[in-house]
Amino acid sequence: MNLRIRSDKKKPAEPISSDNGLDEKDRAIIQCILQNSSCNKQEISDITSIPLSTVKYRISKLTAAGFVRREGSNKKGFWVVDKDKL
Repeated sequence: MNLRIRSDKKKPAEPISSDNGLDEKDRAIIQCILQNSSCNKQEISDITSIPLSTVKYRISKLTAAGFVRREGSNKKGFWVVDKDKL
């Protein structure tokens, strides 16, 4: 399954490659982050219908692998996706 990512409303969405070791849940989480970089883990869980504990686990794995990182504080921060790894 190819998910479409949108980093900018003016640009068309780009597919997230499936050859980078990401499964469907990982791609759904990244898709959600790309659509709203200021969302928190609870919002990601609500939007993707993935349990909160799974979102927390997957984000920690995505962070460790360098796919995403958090910039700023937990309250006012935002997510950054390394698009080169996708």
